[in-house]
Amino acid sequence: MNRIRVHDRKRSRVVVHGVLFCAALVLAGGVAAGAETIAITGAKVHPVSGPALEHATVLIVDGRIAAVGAGVAVPAGARIVDARGKVVTPGLLDSSTSLAAVEIGAYEGTTESRVEDDRVTAAFDVVDGLNPWATNVAVTRVEGITRAVVMPGPGKSLIAGQAALVSLRPLAVPDPRSMVERAPVAMVAALGAFERPVVRGEV
Repeated sequence: MNRIRVHDRKRSRVVVHGVLFCAALVLAGGVAAGAETIAITGAKVHPVSGPALEHATVLIVDGRIAAVGAGVAVPAGARIVDARGKVVTPGLLDSSTSLAAVEIGAYEGTTESRVEDDRVTAAFDVVDGLNPWATNVAVTRVEGITRAVVMPGPGKSLIAGQAALVSLRPLAVPDPRSMVERAPVAMVAALGAFERPVVRGEV
């Protein structure tokens, strides 16, 4: 069996940020996660519901979680991620960000999250400005965040526009809209004092 050890470059120790993050690492390494079996073994696993599982295995088959538990058998030929002494969680959600719509906040040329006029811009759709290849998308995914609600930023309007739920997984096709899981998910209004949001992973 092949083994993958995930290292923190700064501390030179094994780190597993999350179940979906581990699958993304395999994709980044040039191996199609959808075409193989991956076993994350020996971890303390926090499932979506229920108590934490000690010394557990997460089995991923063809890009989907097939089994989670302390007694999960690892199939022959599976790729193993040794997570002993580490914590594995489901992917996290950032519920309010301008990620993928803003890359460098100080440079307007990379800001596609707002409309700068004094009209009520309810029709503004943040999806139209998404850039899934923005540097901050990959940085955020490394930290274990796998989904985000991308919000239009405040301009001069009462209504900023429409928000979208997006996936931060690596894209299988070169189409920004393929990262969108649901849109719109909210209408965003700027009421009272409103500071510009901090973009996670912003350069």
